[in-house]
Amino acid sequence: MPLELHRVSSDVEFNELVQCVCESYAVPENRLWRLFRRDPSPAGFIELRDRLIREFRADPNACWLKVVDTDIGDKVVGAALWNTYTENPYPTFKAHPLEAEWWPEGELWF
Repeated sequence: MPLELHRVSSDVEFNELVQCVCESYAVPENRLWRLFRRDPSPAGFIELRDRLIREFRADPNACWLKVVDTDIGDKVVGAALWNTYTENPYPTFKAHPLEAEWWPEGELWF
């Protein structure tokens, strides 16, 4: 199982990357994952993928890395999002509300 580490550079790479992440949180089930992927349908997958792409493109400090297994056609077997800063991004504490815009207000189902 030769593994290779690659930097994610194109939007197309997010399909397999997000599939890997979803499968990783599904078995064993991680209920916290439901906060990030509320809708397990195919439409929910697309919404999650597109949201991750938007967030990645909007953050100049973001770097997605993926690990592929070259024995099975470069299948993504792991991924991580890293944020690297050259300066402190929080020089002073500023309280602000956390907003999960993808989660309908007032709705809990887990």
